[in-house]
Amino acid sequence: MNRTFPSTAAMPLSVFCLLLATVAPGPANGAPSRHVESVTVEAENALPGIWRFPPHERRSDWSELGTDIVAKFAAVGPEKYCRIGRADSGYTFNCLEIAERSPRATLDRLSRVSLSWTVLFGVPGCRWTFRGHLQSETELFGHLGMMCGMVLREKTEPMTITKMALSESTPDAGGHAAYLRRLLEEMANGEVTEPYARPYFYSSDPAAKPLPVDVQPLLFTFLPPYSLQLLGKVTAVIYVAEYYPIVGWRYDEGNPVYSDKQSSIYAVEFENGERLCTLHRRPDGVLDRFQCV
Repeated sequence: MNRTFPSTAAMPLSVFCLLLATVAPGPANGAPSRHVESVTVEAENALPGIWRFPPHERRSDWSELGTDIVAKFAAVGPEKYCRIGRADSGYTFNCLEIAERSPRATLDRLSRVSLSWTVLFGVPGCRWTFRGHLQSETELFGHLGMMCGMVLREKTEPMTITKMALSESTPDAGGHAAYLRRLLEEMANGEVTEPYARPYFYSSDPAAKPLPVDVQPLLFTFLPPYSLQLLGKVTAVIYVAEYYPIVGWRYDEGNPVYSDKQSSIYAVEFENGERLCTLHRRPDGVLDRFQCV
Protein backbone atom coordinates (compact mmCIF):
# COMPACT_ATOMS: atom_id res chain seq x y z
CA MET A 1 0.00 0.00 0.00
CA ASN A 2 1.22 3.53 -0.78
CA ARG A 3 0.83 6.37 1.65
CA THR A 4 2.56 9.53 2.67
CA PHE A 5 4.93 9.44 5.62
CA PRO A 6 2.78 9.41 8.79
CA SER A 7 3.32 11.46 11.88
CA THR A 8 4.76 9.40 14.74
CA ALA A 9 1.82 10.51 16.84
CA ALA A 10 -0.47 8.51 14.57
CA MET A 11 1.34 5.21 15.15
CA PRO A 12 -0.34 2.71 17.53
CA LEU A 13 1.14 2.07 20.95
CA SER A 14 2.72 -1.31 21.48
CA VAL A 15 1.10 -3.99 23.57
CA PHE A 16 4.20 -3.82 25.73
CA CYS A 17 3.60 -0.12 26.39
CA LEU A 18 -0.07 -0.65 27.16
CA LEU A 19 0.66 -3.35 29.71
CA LEU A 20 3.12 -1.14 31.52
CA ALA A 21 0.67 1.74 31.51
CA THR A 22 -2.08 -0.53 32.90
CA VAL A 23 -0.15 -1.82 35.88
CA ALA A 24 1.62 1.45 36.75
CA PRO A 25 -0.04 3.64 39.44
CA GLY A 26 -1.81 6.74 38.24
CA PRO A 27 -0.60 10.28 38.99
CA ALA A 28 -1.45 11.67 42.42
CA ASN A 29 -2.29 15.30 43.26
CA GLY A 30 -1.85 16.36 39.64
CA ALA A 31 1.73 15.07 39.46
CA PRO A 32 2.81 14.20 35.90
CA SER A 33 2.67 10.52 34.95
CA ARG A 34 5.96 8.67 34.50
CA HIS A 35 4.54 5.87 32.33
CA VAL A 36 6.43 6.95 29.21
CA GLU A 37 9.73 7.18 31.09
CA SER A 38 9.28 3.64 32.42
CA VAL A 39 8.55 2.33 28.93
CA THR A 40 11.59 4.12 27.54
CA VAL A 41 13.91 2.50 30.06
CA GLU A 42 12.54 -0.96 29.22
CA ALA A 43 12.79 -0.35 25.47
CA GLU A 44 16.36 0.92 25.67
CA ASN A 45 17.35 -2.27 27.47
CA ALA A 46 15.45 -4.54 25.06
CA LEU A 47 16.53 -3.11 21.71
CA PRO A 48 20.29 -3.87 21.67
CA GLY A 49 21.08 -7.43 20.60
CA ILE A 50 20.99 -9.78 17.61
CA TRP A 51 17.72 -9.89 15.65
CA ARG A 52 16.44 -12.44 13.13
CA PHE A 53 14.22 -11.46 10.21
CA PRO A 54 11.98 -14.30 8.99
CA PRO A 55 12.42 -15.49 5.37
CA HIS A 56 11.52 -12.71 2.95
CA GLU A 57 12.52 -11.02 -0.28
CA ARG A 58 11.95 -7.47 -1.42
CA ARG A 59 12.69 -5.60 -4.61
CA SER A 60 11.92 -2.27 -6.23
CA ASP A 61 11.37 -1.25 -9.82
CA TRP A 62 9.57 1.24 -12.02
CA SER A 63 6.03 0.55 -13.21
CA GLU A 64 5.50 -0.60 -16.79
CA LEU A 65 4.83 2.99 -17.84
CA GLY A 66 7.86 4.21 -15.91
CA THR A 67 5.78 6.79 -14.05
CA ASP A 68 5.65 5.22 -10.60
CA ILE A 69 7.85 3.16 -8.29
CA VAL A 70 6.77 -0.35 -7.38
CA ALA A 71 7.88 -2.21 -4.23
CA LYS A 72 7.39 -5.97 -4.18
CA PHE A 73 7.63 -8.26 -1.16
CA ALA A 74 7.57 -12.03 -0.84
CA ALA A 75 7.68 -14.43 2.12
CA VAL A 76 10.48 -16.49 0.58
CA GLY A 77 14.26 -16.48 0.70
CA PRO A 78 16.72 -16.80 3.57
CA GLU A 79 16.45 -15.49 7.09
CA LYS A 80 18.39 -12.29 7.72
CA TYR A 81 20.45 -11.44 10.79
CA CYS A 82 21.26 -7.98 12.15
CA ARG A 83 22.78 -6.48 15.29
CA ILE A 84 21.55 -3.40 17.12
CA GLY A 85 23.98 -1.80 19.54
CA ARG A 86 24.17 1.25 21.75
CA ALA A 87 25.83 4.46 20.62
CA ASP A 88 26.34 7.91 22.12
CA SER A 89 23.74 9.40 19.78
CA GLY A 90 21.27 6.49 19.81
CA TYR A 91 21.83 3.09 18.22
CA THR A 92 24.09 1.37 15.75
CA PHE A 93 22.40 -1.01 13.32
CA ASN A 94 24.26 -3.45 11.08
CA CYS A 95 23.23 -6.48 9.04
CA LEU A 96 25.23 -9.35 7.59
CA GLU A 97 23.19 -9.17 4.38
CA ILE A 98 25.41 -7.16 2.04
CA ALA A 99 22.38 -5.63 0.32
CA GLU A 100 21.54 -3.82 3.59
CA ARG A 101 23.67 -0.71 3.08
CA SER A 102 23.79 2.38 5.35
CA PRO A 103 21.45 0.89 7.97
CA ARG A 104 19.78 3.12 10.57
CA ALA A 105 17.81 2.43 13.74
CA THR A 106 15.73 4.81 15.86
CA LEU A 107 13.60 4.38 18.97
CA ASP A 108 11.17 7.01 20.24
CA ARG A 109 9.78 7.57 23.73
CA LEU A 110 6.72 5.43 22.98
CA SER A 111 8.80 2.35 22.08
CA ARG A 112 8.23 2.78 18.35
CA VAL A 113 11.13 1.43 16.32
CA SER A 114 12.21 2.41 12.82
CA LEU A 115 14.83 0.48 10.83
CA SER A 116 15.97 1.43 7.33
CA TRP A 117 18.56 0.57 4.67
CA THR A 118 19.62 2.13 1.37
CA VAL A 119 18.26 0.31 -1.70
CA LEU A 120 21.28 -1.32 -3.36
CA PHE A 121 19.48 -3.05 -6.25
CA GLY A 122 16.52 -1.32 -7.85
CA VAL A 123 15.37 2.29 -7.71
CA PRO A 124 18.20 4.56 -6.47
CA GLY A 125 17.58 7.14 -3.77
CA CYS A 126 15.04 5.02 -1.88
CA ARG A 127 15.34 3.22 1.45
CA TRP A 128 13.89 -0.07 2.65
CA THR A 129 12.13 0.31 5.98
CA PHE A 130 10.71 -1.61 8.89
CA ARG A 131 8.41 0.46 11.08
CA GLY A 132 6.84 -1.04 14.17
CA HIS A 133 7.03 -1.32 17.93
CA LEU A 134 8.31 -3.57 20.68
CA GLN A 135 5.69 -6.26 21.12
CA SER A 136 7.77 -7.66 23.99
CA GLU A 137 11.39 -7.65 25.08
CA THR A 138 12.18 -10.15 22.31
CA GLU A 139 9.81 -9.20 19.46
CA LEU A 140 9.47 -6.29 17.07
CA PHE A 141 6.11 -6.19 15.30
CA GLY A 142 5.54 -4.01 12.25
CA HIS A 143 5.64 -3.70 8.47
CA LEU A 144 8.30 -3.82 5.78
CA GLY A 145 8.20 -0.93 3.37
CA MET A 146 10.11 1.31 1.00
CA MET A 147 10.49 5.08 1.44
CA CYS A 148 11.04 7.22 -1.64
CA GLY A 149 11.02 10.91 -0.86
CA MET A 150 8.08 11.37 1.51
CA VAL A 151 6.08 8.45 0.13
CA LEU A 152 6.07 5.16 2.06
CA ARG A 153 5.00 1.96 0.31
CA GLU A 154 4.37 -0.75 2.90
CA LYS A 155 3.64 -4.44 2.74
CA THR A 156 0.11 -5.05 3.99
CA GLU A 157 0.95 -8.21 5.94
CA PRO A 158 2.84 -7.56 9.19
CA MET A 159 6.16 -9.11 10.16
CA THR A 160 7.63 -10.11 13.52
CA ILE A 161 11.39 -9.75 14.01
CA THR A 162 12.77 -11.87 16.85
CA LYS A 163 15.63 -11.12 19.23
CA MET A 164 17.82 -14.19 19.59
CA ALA A 165 18.38 -15.77 22.99
CA LEU A 166 22.01 -16.86 22.88
CA SER A 167 23.58 -19.53 25.05
CA GLU A 168 27.19 -20.65 25.38
CA SER A 169 25.90 -24.23 25.57
CA THR A 170 24.62 -24.09 21.97
CA PRO A 171 26.36 -26.83 19.91
CA ASP A 172 28.87 -25.52 17.36
CA ALA A 173 27.11 -26.84 14.24
CA GLY A 174 29.42 -24.82 12.00
CA GLY A 175 32.60 -26.21 13.55
CA HIS A 176 34.42 -22.85 13.41
CA ALA A 177 34.06 -21.43 16.95
CA ALA A 178 37.63 -22.15 18.09
CA TYR A 179 39.01 -21.03 14.72
CA LEU A 180 37.05 -17.75 14.86
CA ARG A 181 38.27 -17.01 18.38
CA ARG A 182 41.87 -17.57 17.27
CA LEU A 183 41.35 -15.46 14.13
CA LEU A 184 39.95 -12.52 16.10
CA GLU A 185 42.85 -12.71 18.55
CA GLU A 186 45.28 -12.51 15.62
CA MET A 187 43.41 -9.51 14.21
CA ALA A 188 43.62 -7.76 17.58
CA ASN A 189 47.40 -8.35 17.57
CA GLY A 190 47.67 -6.86 14.09
CA GLU A 191 48.90 -9.93 12.19
CA VAL A 192 46.75 -12.70 10.72
CA THR A 193 48.75 -15.88 10.13
CA GLU A 194 45.79 -18.07 9.14
CA PRO A 195 45.73 -18.55 5.33
CA TYR A 196 43.07 -16.52 3.51
CA ALA A 197 42.09 -15.44 0.00
CA ARG A 198 39.76 -12.56 -0.86
CA PRO A 199 37.44 -13.71 -3.67
CA TYR A 200 36.01 -11.74 -6.56
CA PHE A 201 32.47 -12.62 -7.59
CA TYR A 202 31.44 -12.59 -11.22
CA SER A 203 28.87 -14.39 -13.35
CA SER A 204 29.01 -15.95 -16.78
CA ASP A 205 25.24 -15.53 -16.99
CA PRO A 206 24.47 -12.31 -18.95
CA ALA A 207 21.18 -11.96 -17.06
CA ALA A 208 23.00 -11.82 -13.71
CA LYS A 209 24.65 -8.67 -12.39
CA PRO A 210 27.33 -9.21 -9.72
CA LEU A 211 27.70 -7.01 -6.67
CA PRO A 212 29.27 -3.63 -7.50
CA VAL A 213 33.07 -3.61 -7.36
CA ASP A 214 33.06 -1.18 -4.44
CA VAL A 215 30.66 -3.42 -2.48
CA GLN A 216 32.39 -6.77 -3.01
CA PRO A 217 35.22 -6.07 -0.52
CA LEU A 218 32.60 -5.87 2.24
CA LEU A 219 32.17 -9.64 1.88
CA PHE A 220 35.71 -10.07 3.18
CA THR A 221 36.83 -7.42 5.68
CA PHE A 222 39.04 -7.93 8.73
CA LEU A 223 38.35 -5.83 11.82
CA PRO A 224 41.08 -3.26 12.59
CA PRO A 225 43.23 -4.01 15.65
CA TYR A 226 42.23 -0.86 17.55
CA SER A 227 38.50 -1.70 17.38
CA LEU A 228 39.10 -5.20 18.73
CA GLN A 229 41.41 -3.89 21.45
CA LEU A 230 38.62 -1.55 22.62
CA LEU A 231 36.24 -4.51 22.81
CA GLY A 232 38.67 -6.44 25.01
CA LYS A 233 39.11 -10.18 25.23
CA VAL A 234 36.73 -12.67 23.60
CA THR A 235 34.58 -14.25 26.32
CA ALA A 236 32.28 -16.44 24.19
CA VAL A 237 31.79 -17.54 20.57
CA ILE A 238 28.23 -18.81 20.00
CA TYR A 239 26.94 -20.52 16.86
CA VAL A 240 23.85 -18.82 15.40
CA ALA A 241 22.96 -20.21 11.96
CA GLU A 242 24.03 -20.94 8.39
CA TYR A 243 23.21 -18.80 5.37
CA TYR A 244 24.06 -18.10 1.73
CA PRO A 245 25.14 -14.49 1.08
CA ILE A 246 23.90 -12.43 -1.86
CA VAL A 247 26.56 -12.06 -4.57
CA GLY A 248 24.46 -10.47 -7.33
CA TRP A 249 21.10 -9.72 -8.89
CA ARG A 250 19.18 -10.93 -11.95
CA TYR A 251 18.12 -8.44 -14.59
CA ASP A 252 15.38 -10.63 -16.00
CA GLU A 253 13.66 -11.63 -12.73
CA GLY A 254 14.74 -8.91 -10.35
CA ASN A 255 15.70 -11.59 -7.83
CA PRO A 256 18.96 -11.90 -5.86
CA VAL A 257 21.70 -14.35 -6.79
CA TYR A 258 23.07 -16.27 -3.82
CA SER A 259 26.52 -17.77 -3.34
CA ASP A 260 26.72 -21.55 -3.61
CA LYS A 261 28.99 -21.53 -0.53
CA GLN A 262 27.19 -21.76 2.80
CA SER A 263 28.62 -19.49 5.51
CA SER A 264 28.43 -19.93 9.27
CA ILE A 265 27.19 -17.16 11.56
CA TYR A 266 28.46 -16.63 15.10
CA ALA A 267 27.73 -14.19 17.91
CA VAL A 268 30.97 -13.13 19.57
CA GLU A 269 30.86 -11.79 23.11
CA PHE A 270 33.71 -9.55 24.24
CA GLU A 271 34.50 -7.99 27.60
CA ASN A 272 33.15 -4.65 26.33
CA GLY A 273 30.67 -5.49 23.60
CA GLU A 274 29.31 -7.88 21.02
CA ARG A 275 29.75 -8.59 17.31
CA LEU A 276 27.93 -10.74 14.75
CA CYS A 277 30.36 -12.54 12.44
CA THR A 278 30.13 -14.83 9.44
CA LEU A 279 32.83 -16.86 7.71
CA HIS A 280 33.44 -19.54 5.11
CA ARG A 281 36.50 -21.76 4.71
CA ARG A 282 37.42 -23.79 1.66
CA PRO A 283 37.97 -27.55 2.01
CA ASP A 284 41.72 -26.85 2.25
CA GLY A 285 41.12 -24.60 5.28
CA VAL A 286 41.70 -21.28 3.50
CA LEU A 287 39.37 -18.52 4.68
CA ASP A 288 37.55 -16.97 1.70
CA ARG A 289 34.72 -15.09 3.36
CA PHE A 290 34.71 -13.02 6.55
CA GLN A 291 32.51 -10.25 7.86
CA CYS A 292 31.79 -8.91 11.34
CA VAL A 293 29.21 -6.24 12.17
